[in-house]
Amino acid sequence: MKYVIIALLAVVSITAQGQQTKTHNVFYASNVADINNQQTKELEKLISPNDSVIKVEINAYADSEGKIEANRELSLKRANAIARFYESKGIHPQNIIIKAHGEQFCKESDDLKDCRVAQIKLTTIPKPPKMTVEQLLQRLRPEPTA
Repeated sequence: MKYVIIALLAVVSITAQGQQTKTHNVFYASNVADINNQQTKELEKLISPNDSVIKVEINAYADSEGKIEANRELSLKRANAIARFYESKGIHPQNIIIKAHGEQFCKESDDLKDCRVAQIKLTTIPKPPKMTVEQLLQRLRPEPTA
């Protein structure tokens, strides 16, 4: 039992050191919520086979054209489309946070195409090296003192 507790502490310290955050913006045409093939390729680039995704934050927006509630619904559809993409890549839904802002942060002075965006923040950690229990215990044993 002593070794199990030590092993869990070792994993926590390894993960805390290697955490990395990647960001990306997906821009949309007016009144579009789906992600196209090019956007899918860009989202795939954020995921490395050597990393485990621990959190995906999606903030989606809409421009100020149309009604306020329709824009909020559109931004929610945009966030959900990206969330579904990451779920299809094996990321657990509990690790995905979505926020639909609608036109809330779009000002009259803004270029409307800049308001039609979803901002993704992906937090990853390196996957631990594969090893047997015996190898792990060997690493955790104290070095003999002379």
